Amino acid sequence: MNRLTRLHVVTSLVWFAAGSVLGLLLAWEPSRTWAYGFGGRPSLTHVHFQLVGFVTQMIFGVAYHVLPTLSRGSIHSYPLGYLHFFLVNGGLLLFGAGFWWGNLDLLLPGGGLLLFAGFALFLYNIGRSFGQA
Repeated sequence: MNRLTRLHVVTSLVWFAAGSVLGLLLAWEPSRTWAYGFGGRPSLTHVHFQLVGFVTQMIFGVAYHVLPTLSRGSIHSYPLGYLHFFLVNGGLLLFGAGFWWGNLDLLLPGGGLLLFAGFALFLYNIGRSFGQA
């Protein structure tokens, strides 16, 4: 397994743990009241941590490992893969904070933009990887 794959898989498990703990906190009334006291929607933070952080990140990791193997090629650019990783994770942190605290300033739009840029970079990198076969 290459480092980029391992980075995505391990990070996805960290997001899974964070999203699970947040889900547990939201299921318990005293902590749910506390979480919603910030004026945001922490349930959306929980959902994004689980779906983007865990599920999508795991898919990225598996894709960076399996897709080049299936196409008998290699990843177009590992540096772009690492940039994609940092964009997605930075965007998810901002996005989660924006939902938690109720869209402070530019957290939601900034996080969304970083997420989109990371997703687009992944699509480009994987698309170019198939073009090398």
